[in-house]
Amino acid sequence: MRKRRKHFANTIVFAAVLFTAIAPVRFAPPLMAQTKAPSTAIDPKILALAKAGDTKSQLFVGYAYYAGEGTTSDLIEAAAWYRKAAENGDATAQFTVGLANIYDLFGTEDHTQADIWLRKSAGHANLIDLHEVPAILIILDNPYAQLGVLYEDGKDLPQDYSQAAFWFRRGAEQGDKGSQNLLGALYFDGKGVSQDYAQAAAWFRKAAVQGDMEAQSNIGGLYLVGRGVPQDYREAEKWLSKAADQGNATALYNLGTMYAKGQGVQQNNTGAYLCFDLAAARQTGPDQADAEKARDLAASLLTPEDLSKAQQAAEKWFAAHPARR
Repeated sequence: MRKRRKHFANTIVFAAVLFTAIAPVRFAPPLMAQTKAPSTAIDPKILALAKAGDTKSQLFVGYAYYAGEGTTSDLIEAAAWYRKAAENGDATAQFTVGLANIYDLFGTEDHTQADIWLRKSAGHANLIDLHEVPAILIILDNPYAQLGVLYEDGKDLPQDYSQAAFWFRRGAEQGDKGSQNLLGALYFDGKGVSQDYAQAAAWFRKAAVQGDMEAQSNIGGLYLVGRGVPQDYREAEKWLSKAADQGNATALYNLGTMYAKGQGVQQNNTGAYLCFDLAAARQTGPDQADAEKARDLAASLLTPEDLSKAQQAAEKWFAAHPARR
């Protein structure tokens, strides 16, 4: 997974997780031209309605050709029928055609077309039926969160934070914790939405109670500095500890700060050293340098015996918390 880290209030690190982009889906020619005879056929009445221009029937036929339900699996036919339904204004078909053009499902990768169709589907996204979208396009992540990431990154689609916010909200309202955390991040930064720390905290909390470690770290950080929520060291320690237990480097760094300063916890240089040491091992760049500097300062305040014990504790912690790939 890719991580994007930001800073606020000088010492508090704010982190937002971005979902790993789904690898482009590519099919070899033999799959594109299967010739296995179907055991049954698409209902002639539905096929007739589709040919006559009935949008829902076109969508049904497109999915049938994709999945090989009642007919031979044929991606070329599937693409044609999804396109017909999309041109007739069906949100599910537009959504599918957009995703398919990103991940090359139907043999054509065209990000300009993807952007056009996804924006069309956004106009009536409440009508999208994910049951009619090829599973290969949504199996790895919530598809709305994935689209939000693509618009936020601006790599596969034009960078557009308002579109990112729109799709994150779609996923968030369905209860997807990753979408909730990412929507909270946009509210925190004021990208694609008006900056609103209270809204950021609300969405972080929704994801945090579902166990999302980035959201737990984020809501803990907000409580630590009193942004969007009243400053509350007990709440900060509670949420940061939950995230740190899952190996979140940002939470570990912030907990180290709390131990070093005695904020809501008993001042403890050994605990501060341990947290900073663990954070440094999981971070890179400036964040790693900050954690190493804080660790070394904490180490200078320890006796050789206490330092040795802390280092041994760190080794045990790493054994119990292998780095996530």
